[in-house]
Amino acid sequence: MGNANGKGGKDASAQIEKKMQEAAVDAANNHSLLLLGAGESGKSTLLRQMRHIWGKQFLVRERQNYQKIMWENVTESIQILCQQSIQLSQNNNIKDCEIDEKNREHVEFALKLNKMDLPIFDEKIYECFETIWNDKGVKNTLLHRDKYYILDSAEYFLNNMKKYIGDDYVPTFDEICHSRVRTTGIKKEVFLFNKVLFTVFDIGGQRSERRKWLTVCDNVKAVIYVCSLAGYNQVIFEDNKSNRLIEAWSVYDKYVNHVSFKKINVILFLNKCDLFDVMIKTIPFTQCPVEDYKDGANDKDAVIKYIIKQFQKRTVGFDTGSRSIYPHITCATNTENVKAVFSAVRHIVIKSHLQESAILK
Repeated sequence: MGNANGKGGKDASAQIEKKMQEAAVDAANNHSLLLLGAGESGKSTLLRQMRHIWGKQFLVRERQNYQKIMWENVTESIQILCQQSIQLSQNNNIKDCEIDEKNREHVEFALKLNKMDLPIFDEKIYECFETIWNDKGVKNTLLHRDKYYILDSAEYFLNNMKKYIGDDYVPTFDEICHSRVRTTGIKKEVFLFNKVLFTVFDIGGQRSERRKWLTVCDNVKAVIYVCSLAGYNQVIFEDNKSNRLIEAWSVYDKYVNHVSFKKINVILFLNKCDLFDVMIKTIPFTQCPVEDYKDGANDKDAVIKYIIKQFQKRTVGFDTGSRSIYPHITCATNTENVKAVFSAVRHIVIKSHLQESAILK
């Protein structure tokens, strides 16, 4: 009886040991990535792309949930432009932003709408918004977007808003990628990419959300920090005055260099390169409040090189070689770009894992 129990005990112990080893292997093969960045960086769009490419496709019923978000985004865009047209033309005396008198009634109607509780985006609202959007003063107001906060995709929404009419409107995946939903709490996506399992955590980038970043740092293999290239002359949502690029550097200093992440390598996504490419042609980088940039004000490559150097200088351990930062130019709304960049990310994460495990030196 004793021998039988002894054998059974050994078998049970062996099974437990086997399960523990399997769990350890599973944990080692599951690479956790933390997606960080200030508000409006585009990190949540990147997460949607990762899910779309390697995880679950967005079903029709999920895309339907974005219907009101698209209505909210286009309404917010037109309302901000109306408010700022009035502000810039009257208080700042920028006369080319003045709205045509014949469109005043449309402006009043648009400003009375509750963007958070719009029952439907119908023909009446569309025609009102279209009239406002075609106003020369409103178009000029958008050119002064460095003076106020507005959604990066505002022009996209307003150029495509005819598609949003009616209760039967179902957003496409491209429209979902352009939509803006301010992330609150912690979101997680798990997907398999080239036989490697990734768990990606996305935490809200607004100031009120950042205290949660440090709660998700166990077993993180890399931090993906997302910064909008187009933010060099934009202001943040929270105070309508702080420069977005300066904010991105400040956030990086405070959180990515926190003791919790001091040994974790950084993958830097310089995002929204499509918007940046257009902006830098006419809007000089000198509009960004930095004092040590000495190259061409409209030199795209020089600006990107400067921004990367600033992140390198801010990365604790980079100068000694104890920590790496891997920059990538990205466009989160471009599926093919995300595929290509994440292939490089996979290589970086696996290489780092092998080095940590002393398999690769």
